[in-house]
Amino acid sequence: MMANVASPPIAIDSLDRCLGEPTLSRGGVLFGWTGDLIDQYVKGYLGLRWWQSKEGLVVAMVGPKDRPLSDFDRKAGELWLEHAIDGELSYEALVQVAGKLDAANFPFKENLEPAQWKIFAAEAERTKKRAPKTFSEAVRSPKHQERIRQVRLRLSRAKARYGKSIYGSAERA
Repeated sequence: MMANVASPPIAIDSLDRCLGEPTLSRGGVLFGWTGDLIDQYVKGYLGLRWWQSKEGLVVAMVGPKDRPLSDFDRKAGELWLEHAIDGELSYEALVQVAGKLDAANFPFKENLEPAQWKIFAAEAERTKKRAPKTFSEAVRSPKHQERIRQVRLRLSRAKARYGKSIYGSAERA
């Protein structure tokens, strides 16, 4: 509807089928630049993007090219963006994010990358202590800088994947 009443009207090439789902909101009057209004609307859908083709407006789901976004990457990415200041997590924010990931029941070992788990396993073997079983355990002590660095690295990668799925680029996240 918005495309038909825009001044000038916008030709439609294709719209994602998720836009055909019924909504509970009432219609309303919108003022502003059409592109800004479309941006605002599609932000409500994870992975939805819009662009202009030769034939008209295209609105489609666009996700990461390499693989679908995991539940862990989505949650960790959201938490990173929620707690970051100037794009970085302080140690205190990292501890909070780790606690929230544990509360959401994300298994520690299964959500690390294999090379990262090898670092934790090698440290456990070297020190004769068990490897951490939760994100909170891994970042609990500031003296374990390598553990903290590995968890921060994993969360940073999750944030980049999440940003890519939301914005089409990890740079904006």
